[in-house]
Amino acid sequence: MKYAAPADLLRFQHRRWWNAFYQKSFLSIPDGLLQSFYWIQLYKIASASRAQGPIMATTGPWIEPTPWPSLWNNLNVQLEYWIAYGSNHLELDPIPRTLGTAHTQKIMVDALRPEFQADSMGVRRSTDAQFDDAGFVGAPGFPSPDPEIGDLPWLLHNVWLNYRHSMDTRIRDTVLFPTLRKAMNYYLHFLEEKDGKLHLEPSYSPEYGTAPDCNFDLALIRWSCQTLLTLRPTDPLAPKWRDV
Repeated sequence: MKYAAPADLLRFQHRRWWNAFYQKSFLSIPDGLLQSFYWIQLYKIASASRAQGPIMATTGPWIEPTPWPSLWNNLNVQLEYWIAYGSNHLELDPIPRTLGTAHTQKIMVDALRPEFQADSMGVRRSTDAQFDDAGFVGAPGFPSPDPEIGDLPWLLHNVWLNYRHSMDTRIRDTVLFPTLRKAMNYYLHFLEEKDGKLHLEPSYSPEYGTAPDCNFDLALIRWSCQTLLTLRPTDPLAPKWRDV
């Protein structure tokens, strides 16, 4: 028969863990309110995540009634892990590890319509912890209420932040570059030249709406091309990235 650990023992173990954890991310600023906010957020992500754990759902791992039981890849997943980078707790960031698995790589290909699968990848707005969900990623010009095509490159910006903080070349070479290359390929299918300029077909900006030359996507296209050129300036697609 198992017995619950005494409260004093649990309290001691918890304090010992926290003392070791917070010293890795110690920050002192003169504004007490902001400093308290920082520690609260750090404690929250440490309580909701763990090394080798899955990506957190929008409301975390706690069991409670919620209309948001999934990953929401058009803002929430990105901002959940920003604190992990500057606080020196990259072990809490599961995004590079998840995107890099063969299973997830296949899911991100299968998430696209068949005519785009040969050279591209994408992620749907809401998914499970391996980025799987029913249906296809939105595609401009196809029947879809929300052609939201920028979620994967936005997730990859988090991978870029992880790489820049860790300088882990494995993340750069096996996750960031090859996945971003295919995410950018998806954008290339929807760019058209008019009046001597490239234009993007109508796409969806999260929480805003659909528009041609959507700023959300134009910013991600610019960042993606610049990053790809930084990582691999001699790639066969480099002239196309420079042109874009």
